Amino acid sequence: MSSPELTSDPCLDEKETAWPVLHSLPSLQLTLQSVLRDSTIPHTPPLIEFPLKTEVETPETTLQQPLRSGLPRARLESQQLSRKISQLRSTVDIYQKRLLHLQEGSRALFGEIRGHRVCLMVDTSSQHAFQERKDEGSECEEDDSKDKEEKEGEQRSIFAECKRSLTQLFEEQLSRKNKVYILETADIPPTPLNFRKNKQRSKMVAGQWVEGLKGSGVCSLLSGLKRALALTDIDTLLIVLGSKPQEEKHTLVEFLRGRSSRIHVHWVAHLCDSRTREMLSELASEMGAHYHSYSQSRGSDHYSVEDTEIDTVGAELSQAEETISELDLLQSGNISDKVLHILIQLNIACCKFEDESPLCSTEDNPLPVTSREWLEKQSLEASGLNIYHVLAPNAYRQVKTAVTHSPDNLSIVSSVVYDEMMPQFTWHDGTLKYLHVDVHLLENYQVQVEAHISQLRQRLNWLTSGSRVPFGVIAEKSVLVVVELSAATLPFASHLQNCLCLLLLEQVARTEEFNIMRIGDESCSWRPSLTQKSPQSLSDAWVWLLSQSPSGSAASLVPALETALNHGREIGVYLILSSLPREKTETICSFLQEKTSTQQRVNVVFYRHRPRTENHAVAGMSFEEGYYANEQELTHRLQKIATAGHGRFHSFKGPDIVSSDDIEALVKELQKAQDHLRMAENILSDYRSFCKRFVPPPISPSPTLPPSDPPPLYPRPTTAFLCRLNAASRMIRRSASDSHLSRRQHRQRQNNRRTKTCGFYLDKNLEKGFSPERWAPFGAPVRKKPQKAESESTPEWLMKYGLESLGLKFSKFEVSKSHALSHRKTHRHINKNGEIVELYADHQALKKFTQRLMQARESYSQKLREIGKGWRNALGCVSESKVLFLVDISSSMAIGFKDLQAALADFLQNKPHSLKFFNLVAYSSCVKQWQETLAPVHDETMTSAAEWLSQLRPEGSSCLLHALKLSLESGVKNIYLITDGTADHTHNFLLSQVPQLRTWYGDHWKIHTVAFHCSLESSFSFLRDLAHGTGGRYHSYPWGDPDDPSTKLLQNRYLGDDVLKLVQETSSAEDQLYKASQYL
Repeated sequence: MSSPELTSDPCLDEKETAWPVLHSLPSLQLTLQSVLRDSTIPHTPPLIEFPLKTEVETPETTLQQPLRSGLPRARLESQQLSRKISQLRSTVDIYQKRLLHLQEGSRALFGEIRGHRVCLMVDTSSQHAFQERKDEGSECEEDDSKDKEEKEGEQRSIFAECKRSLTQLFEEQLSRKNKVYILETADIPPTPLNFRKNKQRSKMVAGQWVEGLKGSGVCSLLSGLKRALALTDIDTLLIVLGSKPQEEKHTLVEFLRGRSSRIHVHWVAHLCDSRTREMLSELASEMGAHYHSYSQSRGSDHYSVEDTEIDTVGAELSQAEETISELDLLQSGNISDKVLHILIQLNIACCKFEDESPLCSTEDNPLPVTSREWLEKQSLEASGLNIYHVLAPNAYRQVKTAVTHSPDNLSIVSSVVYDEMMPQFTWHDGTLKYLHVDVHLLENYQVQVEAHISQLRQRLNWLTSGSRVPFGVIAEKSVLVVVELSAATLPFASHLQNCLCLLLLEQVARTEEFNIMRIGDESCSWRPSLTQKSPQSLSDAWVWLLSQSPSGSAASLVPALETALNHGREIGVYLILSSLPREKTETICSFLQEKTSTQQRVNVVFYRHRPRTENHAVAGMSFEEGYYANEQELTHRLQKIATAGHGRFHSFKGPDIVSSDDIEALVKELQKAQDHLRMAENILSDYRSFCKRFVPPPISPSPTLPPSDPPPLYPRPTTAFLCRLNAASRMIRRSASDSHLSRRQHRQRQNNRRTKTCGFYLDKNLEKGFSPERWAPFGAPVRKKPQKAESESTPEWLMKYGLESLGLKFSKFEVSKSHALSHRKTHRHINKNGEIVELYADHQALKKFTQRLMQARESYSQKLREIGKGWRNALGCVSESKVLFLVDISSSMAIGFKDLQAALADFLQNKPHSLKFFNLVAYSSCVKQWQETLAPVHDETMTSAAEWLSQLRPEGSSCLLHALKLSLESGVKNIYLITDGTADHTHNFLLSQVPQLRTWYGDHWKIHTVAFHCSLESSFSFLRDLAHGTGGRYHSYPWGDPDDPSTKLLQNRYLGDDVLKLVQETSSAEDQLYKASQYL
């Protein structure tokens, strides 16, 4: 892998990103670890091959050297290593040029200024203008014998030198910027200079401003910062101080924290005393800003420069030179401890398992659980997917009872069941029950069980991958790994070390603390007690494992267990054995039953890589009782030890898993789920086969119709038949006239339902037209707008009462030419955007349409007035039933915190009717919760919340991301974030965390933001993007001077969603009224 190219010219114009960040060793991938990683290639043989000078080999070290080498690692490529060293030497030359560049001209006086739009703030206090030059590094007073005129001349020379420095700064650096604001610490408005449009005039104005600088007043840095940060179009703030500010350091830090996150702050201590330089250095260090100091000793031309970038580049230069020396030493055949640790970590990263699957460290993943604990939450019973529970409401058994007809007559009567419609089903207790088949319920049950089976198979695949194959799952936070390194493990010692490496990286790396112990001819541990997990501790443990070699006969287990369980704390012990321990199995079991508890688990892993038979023993092992047994008996005894220690048993032989308690529990659950799914499929198949028998067969087309029966014969018209027919018809007419209205009343009702028209004469040719005088009544009722505020948001309210919902669109009266136009001369034809459009309405319809539009516009204005009253003005519309208020109480909220408390108190007193549950969470440097969960709404909770709210005080920073995570953990769906937009993290970083929060906490939550006392455009934009990105609403609280044009323009640009939609709907109503008024 080649590193990014480095700019050879260090004097190029600066960009938005600092030069040290772009050209640091990590970004160029030239650190020692990066160079060694890029200079290695994978190597198949399981031996480390880097140049290492060793002593003369002895018979003892010959066996241990391959084991010390351990895992398959990568081989160093000499050409790539030489190429990296050459790049490092070029980088050292560029760093040296950069250091010389930073100490020339105005960069030595003020440092290198970043950005394109700069605000320059200069200290023009009387203390700076008339200060005395003191010796470097001393604070002693001047000799009283010094002449007064000499002091005044020296003071004038210091201020004149400051002016010359500012002139040089404008000529060399600030004239290259797009825009510069010049600002004094005194109460003088900032002067903008646009060097991009008019460079000569801006230089002239800057020169006049520098010449006119005079010292007066005190150094009020806080007031200057307020006016500088009010400028919204700057990206760099350059502060030049010559005297100590009037404010304390902690006051400035509290003011700048959160407000200066969008800009780069550059502090310059120009010809100051040591106390001022120390204060500015600490202030810049706490804020993470750039610091530059220029000082000169009295009576000397020598000057000293301190700069953050110079220190950073110097540190990178030292690190690069140290890396070159380490690599030169490696090329010569020697190796240092630092390089050795890095190579060991690279060897671990290059480790491969038997199936050549790549090793992936999952240190950041959560700690897994055992299958038993996992099934307690994910089994069929826990998920409510037991088929007997699902079928219980629709399962019936046949009822049999005794019926007494008389004292001497007793008979047994049973219920009659339609067997085909209610199939029989064998219950779990062996009884027969008849089912009422709910097809939709069973189909939904099948889908859920299939998803459950897929989840079980995913966990089985996870259990049979990586280090879980040879050792099972590590599920405890504190772990002690006890490894047997005896003669029984000698044939597969290399494979055992490979698997142990995989275990360290994949599972031990997720624990909190761990330790490793080896048992064999002697027992020893890596550390005397449990050690906190870290990359360094994992590397050290791996180095210790490499130094251990198998030796001795069967291991003694009881002393190791006594040492591990002596602490009495929660711990998981993992015994990795390849043979039976030296003690009797009954002795070990009785010891574990006495010492262990449910919090102390002893898990047993039987590990063998080479299969063996019962008739062959490993060389060096005895056949005495307790030392060797066949595999079946050995497995049985080790299972007893695991059961006595409240742990699990795992058996691995070769590349396969022989038995595992975790896998067996999942297999049983999988078989149970498949059986239940099969039962549901059988019930549905039987029911569907029964239903198919009652479906009529399809009618086949036939050319000839079957013969039909002849119609019945009409009776003969005899005299008696005609008399009966006439009598029947008279009776029918009489009953109909009695039950219905009269003909006159019926005609009057029909006329009332018709549209009544009246005639009129047109202006042209006296032609007569007609217009409706009264419209026919419609069946649909007219929707009326509410008179009082409802507990719903503006989008929901407009869905009911918007112009589109009320049908108040003027376009309904227009018919385009593409449709069938009426050719009546009573209809008007107009030209709309080059298209002939017919206006299908008369004067009365337009008048009624206009009246309804005016009513709708008045309702929108009334809704706007309701939003602007009380707590809705500050918090917006709260329409949900379960709400969590996340309130910012950092120091930046101190200005309007009383208004916020009053608004929340008003909300608690006059809550909306839809609110059922709520909670309050406040955050600054830490997070405070009123309740752990959502509390129901009643008088006691409202009073308690108001009292808790009144005790809050604004202080500290703003940990917004931590507060959001804590709020989402409670499972609430609607969060109302009330803040001014300041946060400890940048706005872009917080917005980038939203998809990750969706992954962790689901997609069901929304964040409604309230911009409360915001003064920066970036804060408005951040809160609006956060609300819209999570599906919530954005609200802006109007504040400040309404006559201030900048404040009014900023607030109008970032109106809240509720107000903006109402304003848009009102504007649309005005447009519709204007169109209708043109034709009245």
